[in-house]
This record gives sequence, structure tokens and C-alpha cells, in this order.
Amino acid sequence: MAEAGEFSNAWATAVGKLVKGPEGNPVGQIPVPATAVLYDSASKTFKPVGAGKTAFSTATYTYKWGAWHNNRPIGIADLMYAQAFIVEWMTKDGEGDKYYDAAYEGGARPLQETLKGIVLNSNGTVTTYFDFNHADRDFLAANGGMLWVTPYVFGHPVGVSWDIAEALAKLVVEGGKSGTAWSFSSDPAFVEVDVLNPKCLDDLKVKLQEFVDKKYVPAQIKRWKSVDSAILDYKASIKFIEEHKNAYISNGPFYMANVDANANFIELRAFRNAAYPYASTYWPAALKSQNARIDGVTVPTPVAKTRDAFVDVAVSIVAYPAGTARNADATAKVRLTLVTPEGEKKYTGAFVKAGQFQVKIPVADLAKLKTGSYTLVVESYLGTESPASEVTSLVVF
Repeated sequence: MAEAGEFSNAWATAVGKLVKGPEGNPVGQIPVPATAVLYDSASKTFKPVGAGKTAFSTATYTYKWGAWHNNRPIGIADLMYAQAFIVEWMTKDGEGDKYYDAAYEGGARPLQETLKGIVLNSNGTVTTYFDFNHADRDFLAANGGMLWVTPYVFGHPVGVSWDIAEALAKLVVEGGKSGTAWSFSSDPAFVEVDVLNPKCLDDLKVKLQEFVDKKYVPAQIKRWKSVDSAILDYKASIKFIEEHKNAYISNGPFYMANVDANANFIELRAFRNAAYPYASTYWPAALKSQNARIDGVTVPTPVAKTRDAFVDVAVSIVAYPAGTARNADATAKVRLTLVTPEGEKKYTGAFVKAGQFQVKIPVADLAKLKTGSYTLVVESYLGTESPASEVTSLVVF
């Protein structure tokens, strides 16, 4: 399933100059606005970071919000709730803090602490400031300060809508109607929450109904989520659970329409909500690519050290996702690496005809080799993508 927080490719990035601080550590040179915010678990609010903060990098994201699988709209509230959830569960506010999980902290803290501030812009975009740097701007934006609309943490993904995440949290902290000791971790003393488990689903429905009856909205998102909107979220999720026998309410192109644990069966259906931001043709077109494929390598056996050796390579160009292939033309490249105890020798293949390339290993290099077997690595590529490769042997006498 697609992970949460889908965004346009039109992000803007800026990379600051890194300098060494007093202790020799790198220091970011991009000023973080004093009004940028971060979640504070002690007060249950987002607080300004204040003046004097800097970061390595910044990125501005334009989100394609779409809708959850319960057909409720996704927005800023979901994004901010996910941030609050992560910080809440990785931060121990005193010995009696029930909203804390040590294992969760281990997965969350390393990345979370790189985030230096969040700015919600008036045009709907979101700007983040963070201590992560990379020469590739796209890689920087994708792996730096990007925020998700689900509380994704390495090793502990909670990839569901905010109301399901909140109900799960309440089950862990307060327990459920079933009396089960639920947990976010795999501690054998507890039972890990499971949005496919019938007992967990029953407890979830009861908890969601309590939210409806009490008109409950978590303090973390009251600024962005009204009581009426929250109640609609709860009711939509209850309906989804009853109809589809699971609470995996995410935002990808498919949803779990039916689950039968006894038969080990899950039915997926395409998510056809009009708010889903991508047409069925979008991803096949966006991910369309061509790659070289090595269909065969012919090495003369054995090879004499008294004359040039020629290695023939058959190459096709494969189109994705169509899965079609054609004989490669001269736009494909072939490279051969001869591995010897003294080091590697590299040779470039010549285009012979459609689908056929030939690589010459000159006699001058062969004459220096001792009799024996050597490794050949044959590669083919079109551009900067990872090459297709095949390993074979060259026997010299």
C-alpha cells in the first residue's frame, strides 16, 4: 500500500553551508524562523522554537491530500497529529507517563531529532527545517524533513488514519472492553495492537464510539480539527470496520475490502474516491522507464595469450511497466571488467548490430596474465541507472 503523505514533485529545496562549530561538529547556516513550531509533549501543544536556531537544510512541500479509505478528507490536521503522536510516544514526561514506549523511542528519536522546525504557510504548503544534507536535492527533500500524515517510525509504522491511531493509543493506555493488555511493542507480557485482530477491532469500535459520545478531540489537533469533523471521522471508521472487518484505514490506491483470518484471506479493492489524487494511468506513466538487459555472454574458451580475445554480448532494451523488449541499438552501452590479482582492467563494448555488442580484450593485456581462470563482469546500461550485469569466467592458457 502507498505510504501516507503523498506530495507533488514540485518541492523547493535550499541547502545551507555547513561550517565546523567549536567542538568540530558541523553547524547549519540556514536560520530557522522563530515562529516555526515543534510539538511539546509536556504541554500537549505545538510551541514556537524561538530565535537563534539554525538548520542544515530546508524544504517546502506541496501535498496532494486525497482521502482516507473511510472516505474522510486528509489535511493539515492529520499531518500535525502524526507529528504529535511520534513525539508523544518517544518522550517520557516523568516516571508515570503512560504515553511512552521505550522501543518506539529507539526507532523514532534518531530521525525526529534532526527536525528543527515546521512552518505552515498561508498558501497551504509546509516548510521544514532539518539537520540532514545531501548533494542530490531530490534525495535531500525525500529523506530529510518530509512529514507524513501517519505516524511512521522506522520499525514501528502506524500507517492508519489519525482517529484509528488515537483509539489504538487509548487502548494501550486505558485498556479496552475486552480487558486485554494492549501494547505498541512486541513485549510478551502484553498483546500487540493489531487492526486485523477481531478482539482488537471490537475494542477499537467501543473506543471510537466513546469518542463520539464524549465529543472528544485530542489536544494535539484541536487547532486544526473541529469537534464536528472529528465525530464524522469516528463514525466513518466505525462503519468501515463493520463493513470490511479490519481497521487498516490508510490512503493508498487499494484498501482491504474483506479479511478472513480463518481462511488466511484478504481481498483488495481499488480505492475509487474522487479525492484520490492520482488517476489509474498516472503511476504507469510516471514510472515508465527503459533498462538494458543482458540476454547472453559468449566467451571464447580457452583464450590464448598470443592474440586478441573477443567477447560477444547480446543485449535487449526492456520497457517498464509494459514488459516489452527489443534488440538494443547503439544507445545501449556495454562495459567489461577483467578482474586480476594485479587489479581490474575495463573495456568498452562496440555496437555490432541490433542486439549484438562485442568487447575486445587486447593481446597486450592477455600476454601479461598467468595461465588460469579469471572473473569477467559484463555490464550494460542506457544512462545513469544501475546497470544489468552478468558474471562469467575467462580461461587463459
